[in-house]
Amino acid sequence: MNIREEIRVAKGGDIVALEKIAWRYHIGDGVRKSEKKSFFWSYIAAQTGMSPISSYNVSISYFNGEGVKQDDSKAFYWAKQAAKQGLADGYFACGIHWLYGYGVKQNIKKAKKALEKSYEMAKFSQAAEKLAFIYLNGVGIKKSNIKKFMWTSRAAVSNDNPIIFYNLGLFYLKGIGIGRNLQKAFLWTKKSAIYNDRDGMLAVGWHYLNGIGGKKNIESAKYWFEKCIADFPKESKAYYNLGELFLCEYNNQAKAFELFSKAYQIDRHVAAAYELAKLYLKSNFMPQDIHKAKILLRYSSKRGFYLAKRLLLSKRINSK
Repeated sequence: MNIREEIRVAKGGDIVALEKIAWRYHIGDGVRKSEKKSFFWSYIAAQTGMSPISSYNVSISYFNGEGVKQDDSKAFYWAKQAAKQGLADGYFACGIHWLYGYGVKQNIKKAKKALEKSYEMAKFSQAAEKLAFIYLNGVGIKKSNIKKFMWTSRAAVSNDNPIIFYNLGLFYLKGIGIGRNLQKAFLWTKKSAIYNDRDGMLAVGWHYLNGIGGKKNIESAKYWFEKCIADFPKESKAYYNLGELFLCEYNNQAKAFELFSKAYQIDRHVAAAYELAKLYLKSNFMPQDIHKAKILLRYSSKRGFYLAKRLLLSKRINSK
């Protein structure tokens, strides 16, 4: 059926024809793509109260300002209509509006209820992700580690959000809402690292370095710390962790000193300052420098680093 014939049928009130014309203008199927015309036909269909998908599409158009002036309040109104007509996407959209206060007063409890309904109806991983966020944030609801874990694990099943993977790994590592499982902690953490999550890279490097949840593998730990540095060159933790690896596993004090210095240079990393101080006191590649060691130890000590305070008060320093 050509567009003219479809328009004729649509003008007669045919819901399917109205929906199809709106979609054709939306994607440019046999007609010139037009957000305005797509909105126009979706709006006509939505007004009948018999096309939940059109109500949802009108909501999205208002929310994004596509084919019509952006209006959060109208976007919320049409999302509610879609939900009332039994569309899971409508419940999800309402949940987002209530969660962030778009076009309506923020209401975490209503957001939670709407998102739960959308997940119940269509198993939306996005709904599970937002529910995980709600329980992680713990504002406006009763805190529950079990539900925090439950929604995070559901979100992780069909999602590509590395933060979700990292959080799930952390829950398994610490036993939050679930029995502690180091193997699963390692697997989910590694998955977040594969998706280039900064914290995931640091964490999986730590897992490999210490043999937590899997076999100890120094080269793999080195790889992930170096990758983190390559992707996030201002991440001081990666330099510090790599410095620890070179110091403790390779006994390469000069390389460790270089990496600790970089970590300290980036954001005055407290633990890096302590390690630098120890190397200034005793190393196999440079002369001792008590003065610099004391400066770094005082810095770390003032910021609550206990080992620095203890070393600063020891005979090793004060007898010099």
